[in-house]
Amino acid sequence: MTRMIRTGLALVCTLGALAALGPAGTTHAGDVTIFPSMIETRVPPGGDFTTVIRVVYTKDDSLDTAPLRILLDMEDWDMDPNGRLSFTAEPIDERSVRPWVHYTPGEDEIVPGEEVFIRLSVVVPPDALPGEYRGALIAQPRAPYKPVKAGEKRLDLRLRLATVLYIEVPPIERGADLIGLEVRPNHENIWCVYPTFVNVGTGHLRIYDSFTVTPNTLAPSDPVIAMPFAESGVVLPGRHRTIEIPMLGGLGAGEYRLFYQAEAGEDLPVMEGETIFYVPDGLEPPVTATAAGVR
Repeated sequence: MTRMIRTGLALVCTLGALAALGPAGTTHAGDVTIFPSMIETRVPPGGDFTTVIRVVYTKDDSLDTAPLRILLDMEDWDMDPNGRLSFTAEPIDERSVRPWVHYTPGEDEIVPGEEVFIRLSVVVPPDALPGEYRGALIAQPRAPYKPVKAGEKRLDLRLRLATVLYIEVPPIERGADLIGLEVRPNHENIWCVYPTFVNVGTGHLRIYDSFTVTPNTLAPSDPVIAMPFAESGVVLPGRHRTIEIPMLGGLGAGEYRLFYQAEAGEDLPVMEGETIFYVPDGLEPPVTATAAGVR
């Protein structure tokens, strides 16, 4: 049986700020990462899928020896119309994949310079309805209890890592539409493109897009900004989402025309949009986005 599997890169965020979790006189100087941070796969009713997830604890130097206790658990997650993720231990709907997920171990100790391997399986019931099911494997430290002394003030931070799961049970319907297109500066005064999509299918869509900006004149002119195709975000099934895409380049005062294109897969038509926007005179020069700040 052939399965479609997509795995993400390790999360940029780490559990590196855990210096207070070791015994007296020791520190956790290394970073903890989880790999992969995303799994996308398709499993038919009655089928199963098994993979290995790694939690890696880097070692900075020979003095970095304190072990770290890691707890593992499953949670549900959701995404708002602006793409912000939220996680909860409470089931959010019938599309949770948590009842189908089995993993081991549920807790383990990791030593700097080593890694923990988690075996994760998804067993789809034979009567599962078609559509997409989601969940997340959460890794977090087990912090020892430390009572607060009289007059002491302390702020304990507990960072968490997640491997996000998208499990599609076929058949999956796919459909997307571009329902809005706007250009405006964000709260950091960076000019951005804001396309809004609706996903009318039963599986998530991964959007790839590009755009050009030209002066809005009768005479033909070269683009003043040209953004090549790149991934910009995910739209969950049955949802709409507005994506913020910073522009690479500054814009002087004047009227401009934006031509926008987006793809959500080879099986779907290219979505196109066009809009005119005006950059007023007399304002502070707009901030220019850098390549590191895009998407």
